[in-house]
Amino acid sequence: MRFLIIDDNPSDRQLIIRKIKQAIGHIHILEVSSRKDWKQLYKSGEFDLVITDYFLRWQDGLQILREIRKRDPYLPVIMVTDSGDEKVAVEGMKLGLSDYIKKSELNQLPELIKKSLKNSALQKKRDEAHKTISELATLFGQLTEQISQIFWLRDIQTGQWIFVSMAIASMWGLPIKEVYRSPQKFFDRIHPEDREFVRNTYHQNPKASFDIQYRIVKSDGSIRWMRDRGMPVVADSCQPIKMAGMIEDVTELKEALDRLRVSEQRYKNFFLEDLTGDFTLTPEGIITDVNPAFLKIFGLKTATDVLNRSIKELFWRPDDMDYYLERLRQGEKITDLEINMRDISGNPLYLIANFIGKYNGNGCLTQIFGYLFDITQKKVLEQQLLQSQKMEAIGQLAGGIAHDFNNILSAIIGYTEMAKSDIPPNSRAQDDLDQVLVASYRARDIVRQILTFSRETQKDYRPVKLEDLVKNCIKLLRAGLPSTIDIRLNMENDLGYVLGDSTQLHQMLMNICTNAFYAMKENGGTLTIEVQKVQEAMNYDPTKTAGIVLKQDCIKIKIQDTGIGIDPANVSRIFDPFFTTKPVGEGTGLGLSVVHGIVKSMQGDIYVTSEPGKGTTFTIILPRMESAQVDDHAAFHQDIPAGQEHILLVDDEKALTHIGKRLLERLGYHVVEANSGYEALFHFQKNPHRFNLVITDSTMPKMTGLELVQNILSIRSDIPIILMSGYKEEKLTKKAQELGVSEFIMKPILPSHLAKVVRNVLDTYRRKEIV
Repeated sequence: MRFLIIDDNPSDRQLIIRKIKQAIGHIHILEVSSRKDWKQLYKSGEFDLVITDYFLRWQDGLQILREIRKRDPYLPVIMVTDSGDEKVAVEGMKLGLSDYIKKSELNQLPELIKKSLKNSALQKKRDEAHKTISELATLFGQLTEQISQIFWLRDIQTGQWIFVSMAIASMWGLPIKEVYRSPQKFFDRIHPEDREFVRNTYHQNPKASFDIQYRIVKSDGSIRWMRDRGMPVVADSCQPIKMAGMIEDVTELKEALDRLRVSEQRYKNFFLEDLTGDFTLTPEGIITDVNPAFLKIFGLKTATDVLNRSIKELFWRPDDMDYYLERLRQGEKITDLEINMRDISGNPLYLIANFIGKYNGNGCLTQIFGYLFDITQKKVLEQQLLQSQKMEAIGQLAGGIAHDFNNILSAIIGYTEMAKSDIPPNSRAQDDLDQVLVASYRARDIVRQILTFSRETQKDYRPVKLEDLVKNCIKLLRAGLPSTIDIRLNMENDLGYVLGDSTQLHQMLMNICTNAFYAMKENGGTLTIEVQKVQEAMNYDPTKTAGIVLKQDCIKIKIQDTGIGIDPANVSRIFDPFFTTKPVGEGTGLGLSVVHGIVKSMQGDIYVTSEPGKGTTFTIILPRMESAQVDDHAAFHQDIPAGQEHILLVDDEKALTHIGKRLLERLGYHVVEANSGYEALFHFQKNPHRFNLVITDSTMPKMTGLELVQNILSIRSDIPIILMSGYKEEKLTKKAQELGVSEFIMKPILPSHLAKVVRNVLDTYRRKEIV
């Protein structure tokens, strides 16, 4: 390749040449530093690309560009300059400049050169193609005037004729102007018995190809047979906008060639060019012929890969075909049947099948014709939609029950704590109450698990370094493993961070690894954990992924076992809540659903592949962070505080306001309880300045907690408010912040935590008053 560099600054030329040769390599570069060099070099040879400065001593780069364009409209020209003048760039683009770059950005030059060379070649090909098309259009017009067939072009939207060749005058007996003026006259010539059929062909599905025969009645009463073929003309948008076709008089050949024509057209239209997978079988199910669409569906390269083999080999359950063959032998036609097959690689296919038998005079089956419609992608999308809807429904259910469960647990925990404080220490009752608290905390954790896999909770995620977390998990796992199971770890260094909850991530890894050990407990095996950075988008099989494709730097965690594997029928269900293949008493079915919720809440993706008898592989993709800088909020460190302020406590659960009042009064506060928003508003309206703090539930009938907050703040805008909820939802917390709620606390609420939050909010409010 020959490049021409035009620049009167020697150091700039050398810098440009060095950048080009570093990236591109073997090219011949000629340099121009004066008008004389430019005139001699440009006129003396051919070049593949020109790079010119804008500011030259003898003229500017735009003039250079004009001279080049007079001689060669396709030669790529890149302008390099110290100036960022947009007017120069715009003018250059108008004159045909390939690209424009500052000298401070020369690192981008190699890519611009490649792009300019490619674009120039493409433009040249386009122009040559347009010229060829124009010549062909002229030739087409000349040809259509000389031949006896009618060529036509119709607008799909309006039904108007765009073009009809002159043969219409002799064949139809109509002046061509009449056809353009009144399209109906075209149909008036068609035989009355065929007219409706032709009209329907043209109008009912105007975007569909057709090949039809019909009769016309000429002005002298003679009847002629016509063959009319039409096909859609596709625009750049890939949408049909016109129909093109040809009509020929086939009267003379009608009787002699009718059977041959029908046979050939069927073979052509319904077999070779059909988008459905067409095939023929022997009565025993041996494949004798297939069309290209069949090969494409099954991932076959040539027909020889499948001919003379039983079609049963392609079925997911081979016995299914035996049943269909028996029905065909009995003379039954099988249509619109949904079947499961597999491609040459063993991947599942979902198909709509039609089997039609051909029989001899004795009614015996002699041949089978089959037609397959591939609906695999449609099925996958349906499954993904169902999974999404299922998880959404579970999320709605979880959000609904979480509030009620946490209300109950708040009462249980609160009353138990109160009872413990009233009973002598080291008594048997104290031990019993401790067990009540242990059970309550377990119930609280189960509610959190449900909210986790439904992704209803809002987490305060922080950067987590995966290297340390993975190593700690493996230490814990090794301690309880039998010697028949080996763990192998392949982990990159400097993985960076993921934004998440370290406890959840630990739970995620332990759940998957525990399942792997269960799958290998009988025969032993190897658990391989691979952790690596992924630098580009991951395009996984849509039949196996949970849906998201991440287009950013990620961390991939691959956990592979050599256990018993998962039945293909169960692979799509393993993330469903409460689904388990373990015996009763050995699994709850929450493990992988929780894993799914953790991964999705971190904006990640998880998918699984498995083969019975060979093992299972889980792949988790998580967004990656380089640094670990996050805002950190100070935690409470003080002892349980008390106070003497007046508090309005609101919750529709009387048990919660009762226990809350008792807890707070023990700490010295004066508490007024209310069991509805209207009751609370009544107390507040009577004496707004009586109260120092309002604590309200978020979910209450008739008037919600947020509505109550709005009403209270409209009366007294400086009152501090604490909002409680059974589950933390992003929309709820965002709205609470917008309204000015001082603090948000999750149920079930521990008495010590409630005391600290109340004291903190009141002290913060007091400090603001002092300021």
